Amino acid sequence: MSQDENNSMLYGATAVAAVILIFTLFQAKAYFAKPSTESELVHHLRTTTEAPKDIENIRDFMESDRDLVLEQHVMDRLREMDEPVRACLTRWPSHPRNAKTRIKTDPAGRLTAFAIQDAPPNAERCMITFLKNSVLPRHATGVVHLELPEGQVTSTGTAPNNPPARRDTGPTEIYWGE
Repeated sequence: MSQDENNSMLYGATAVAAVILIFTLFQAKAYFAKPSTESELVHHLRTTTEAPKDIENIRDFMESDRDLVLEQHVMDRLREMDEPVRACLTRWPSHPRNAKTRIKTDPAGRLTAFAIQDAPPNAERCMITFLKNSVLPRHATGVVHLELPEGQVTSTGTAPNNPPARRDTGPTEIYWGE
């Protein structure tokens, strides 16, 4: 064997070893970089997947589809957004104190379907505007009973004589998705 043959074998082996090393490093990076907690997974899904363009309007309010965990999450979001919710309810004259709502979310917890029983379309679209940016449980589908606030918004942004909303819905199980 000549010196040139040995050098070409050495260069070839070095190139194969470099390719294998680079491939292994990319695999290790992918393994260690994947989301490990629920909040990291939701953040990853929200940044890598496209948000739903249209929100479905499913008019099925069966009591058997009630989801208490989803209900608690939605009620928490509505309490956080009290003033915008009251502004939306001005589009629904003489709204009921309680309303059934059909909600469906995607794998990232974004709203994909929303409908309020007997609500005017303007009030429904207004509520969608605020809820579609909320993080809800992933893969959730169900009917939710909403406790809608009463009264009008004052100039200070609060409702007159509004008692605090009831926060107890009984025992709640953690929803881990499908």
